[in-house]
Amino acid sequence: MQSDHERAARDAETRAVVEAMLTFWAVQDVAQTVAVMADDIVSIVHLDEQARGMSGVRLGRDAVAEGLYGNLATWHYLSFLWQIVKVEAATATVQIAFEYEHQKTGLRHAGTMRKIIQVSNGEVCRVEVYHDTRSVEAYMDLVRAREAEIDAARDAGTV
Repeated sequence: MQSDHERAARDAETRAVVEAMLTFWAVQDVAQTVAVMADDIVSIVHLDEQARGMSGVRLGRDAVAEGLYGNLATWHYLSFLWQIVKVEAATATVQIAFEYEHQKTGLRHAGTMRKIIQVSNGEVCRVEVYHDTRSVEAYMDLVRAREAEIDAARDAGTV
């Protein structure tokens, strides 16, 4: 059984690693964000398949980096404000308020998400992301419709 001192030290380590990862991502520094992740990190975004490009599982640091670079190529991050609401042993619960702008369409999406982040051996080993599924789906429907309009106008030579 862990002593109070050991639990406090574990909680402090978890908090420090999670704070580093979130601080790096808040300034869109992918290299530093993934540098605090384990080689075999598991990242899961819990959304329905309709939210293509945003949902799914990524296994390993390279796959997570690829996903983050893809996000930056698709969206402008207008705000990313995070708060650690709970740390218990190796797990941190984080609340995030965000606003993104889709680069091709200019459509904006603001909301909140929750991340459950696990730390092992001083590295992030698992991240699970929970969005408001209906909000994201509605936004992605708008994005797809607007992309189709933009593509049709470009093909017709009116843009």
